[in-house]
Amino acid sequence: MRPTCFVWLVWVAAVVLCGCNATVNRSVALGDGKTVHFSHHTVNGGITIGSDCDVRATCESVNGAITVGPDSRVRTLQMVNGLIDVGERVAVRGNLNSVNGLIRCRPGVKIERGISSVNGSIELTGTTVARDIKTRNADVALLRGSIVEGSIIVRRRRDSDSRRRVEIRVTDGSLVKGDVVVQDPDAEVAVYLSNDGRVQGRIEGATVLR
Repeated sequence: MRPTCFVWLVWVAAVVLCGCNATVNRSVALGDGKTVHFSHHTVNGGITIGSDCDVRATCESVNGAITVGPDSRVRTLQMVNGLIDVGERVAVRGNLNSVNGLIRCRPGVKIERGISSVNGSIELTGTTVARDIKTRNADVALLRGSIVEGSIIVRRRRDSDSRRRVEIRVTDGSLVKGDVVVQDPDAEVAVYLSNDGRVQGRIEGATVLR
């Protein structure tokens, strides 16, 4: 099943089965300091979460940005086409998932699970990820002391035989405690290690550049 179709099915199921804030052509905004116990889903609109909020359910957008203010606590954030922008010192108690959109995390962010992206780039600055980062076509940048407790995995692409290039940059004292594993033989992956950036585990199926 295509990722976009999956997200649409999840959105429809959420509307039908659970108590949630679901919109089609409208954005959702949560003011500073709000505590929310239900999910937010939107199709053509963004989701803006203020500072020092506590969002205890999933936030998902198909076409729009998800923006989280500083010092907030959120669960899983999911995006198809757009941007996930996580502010300073945010605690993510789930996953960050994107199909085509950029995932960007600012200093002090802690992600209790992992990050997954199909085509959208991943940019982490001073961020800690407790599990794996998984991608198919997305570039990954670990900046300013970011830490990945798990591995970075370039997954096999099912719908094309063409070669593609993925760049993984580990710099400014950033660290991958696990491995860098390329599961797709048709992917050309370059791992750039600079300014004390390190991968503690093995680097498998990729070219290392220092």
